[in-house]
Amino acid sequence: MLERFLNEKINRHGNRLDEDTKVAYRFDIGQFMEYVGKNEFEITYNDISEWFGHYREQYSTATMSRKIMALKSYFKWLTAIGYISENPIENFQTFTPKSKEKVPLTVDEVNAIIRQGKNSRDKAIVQTLASTGIRVSELIDMKLSDLDSETVVIHGKGDKDRVISVSNKTRGFIKEYLKSRKNCDIDNIFVSNNGTEMKEKTINKTLKALAKRAGIEDWKAVSPHLFRCTYASLLAENNVPIPTVQKILGHSRIETTMRYIKTNNTQVVNAMNIDLY
Repeated sequence: MLERFLNEKINRHGNRLDEDTKVAYRFDIGQFMEYVGKNEFEITYNDISEWFGHYREQYSTATMSRKIMALKSYFKWLTAIGYISENPIENFQTFTPKSKEKVPLTVDEVNAIIRQGKNSRDKAIVQTLASTGIRVSELIDMKLSDLDSETVVIHGKGDKDRVISVSNKTRGFIKEYLKSRKNCDIDNIFVSNNGTEMKEKTINKTLKALAKRAGIEDWKAVSPHLFRCTYASLLAENNVPIPTVQKILGHSRIETTMRYIKTNNTQVVNAMNIDLY
């Protein structure tokens, strides 16, 4: 059942379930099933509670939270397909580890990271993420056939496409990269050294390496998502209306956009000094 679950989850995510996530699901769910020693339809709330009590001292809060989320996803699926009649983990009290607040990069830090690019592809990837705020999955899916002189079609979550503008500077980085892009059969703009579709893991690793060489103090926190947050915050600092930022990022709810935007004290003071009446 576990392998069937993973296969269906992969298909549901368009074959883009991250390999590390797949490995984590298999390990976490397999570890739990081995511990309880029962079939899925025999498992009760008490089994889950006992398992949690056994492992909570051995793993960090973040790891236990990940394990619970894996089990919740698995048992929800088992219930949905009718393999079990009741979901034993549905009412289990979950917790969310307190995450470290993401501090946006500065413009100087972004430029420093770009300068550390070893090749035109690295530089184009960083510049594109920094100047468009697109998701890493959207970056990977960008097609040569979707790119024209000023815009690019972005294939977002939930099959929702949107058209974004690409600055002259960013187009310059992309054009420079395309001169040396490996010839291959796929239409993706960015491809691996082997001419295959790039992996999110590779891009994440590259960004951290560039940030470390650029002297970014918290280089481990640098990720495609941090560039997305940075882009949203910079737009807000430059007085772009929040609904417009929402549309650019492709968010369905404005509350999601608000979580991306970090407001500094100077902005607060300036806002309070505006004569509204």
